[in-house]
Amino acid sequence: MKNRVNIFSNNKGFSLLEIIIVIGLIGIAIGSSSFGLSVIFNGNVNAGASELVNEIRMAQTKQMASSTKTFDVVITHDGDNYYVTTKMLVNATSTVTELKSIKMSNKMSIKKYNDSTSLYEELSSITDPVADTSLKVKTFRFSPSSGKVLSSAHGNYQVSSGISSVVVDFTVVQVNGRVYIEQ
Repeated sequence: MKNRVNIFSNNKGFSLLEIIIVIGLIGIAIGSSSFGLSVIFNGNVNAGASELVNEIRMAQTKQMASSTKTFDVVITHDGDNYYVTTKMLVNATSTVTELKSIKMSNKMSIKKYNDSTSLYEELSSITDPVADTSLKVKTFRFSPSSGKVLSSAHGNYQVSSGISSVVVDFTVVQVNGRVYIEQ
């Protein structure tokens, strides 16, 4: 029994090289995860803004191609999320069809520039004269002949997120009866 060797008796801790390697690996893991998260959050803002702008452009194009239908892009807010819905109204039958609905990412914010206060205001706090319910926040409606915005939707907008520092600006401008969306 005296020949037993205790393998833990000579262990005095970790070497400096081992500690440096572990700290380096932890640093690499933290750095890559934070980079990955920022790419995801920034990508959500860019994708959300692009989807919104594309829906507005598509509704305008469809409106100019059809004189018997009305196409609206309606932005609603339920207290947590924004929804972008493209609707088609067949004028002869007054039938409304929902063509597409997009749920914006959680914590996504859509703001419109207010000329009188020189500030961007959260869209959910602005009353829209075209909206017919309390949930509707902004309605984009276009002229069938020119594509001009018929509602009070023209102006400067910002799409941002509470979890990202990225802000995407776009403008709906009336020029010569057309709407140009600059991003």
